[in-house]
Amino acid sequence: SEEETFYKSLRKHGDKVMKEEIPHFKEEHQTVEKLFDEIENLNLDEYMWWEKFGELRQALLHHMKEEEKEVFPEAKKEIPKQE
Repeated sequence: SEEETFYKSLRKHGDKVMKEEIPHFKEEHQTVEKLFDEIENLNLDEYMWWEKFGELRQALLHHMKEEEKEVFPEAKKEIPKQE
């Protein structure tokens, strides 16, 4: 998983700021997983399904934007190509 490979390398090679952000990234992953679980247990016809789907969409977009704009470029500088 991303947490077992990417964040492990980031923890090992990243600068102090990146290392301090790892709990934040993990929390975002947990939020997304929780929303997937909640959606899975709802009926597609229910209003709550669409509400939770909207929350999931926002959480994913936020996390992906953060990773693509901040985390990945920084990690590319910090993490060696071969470990």
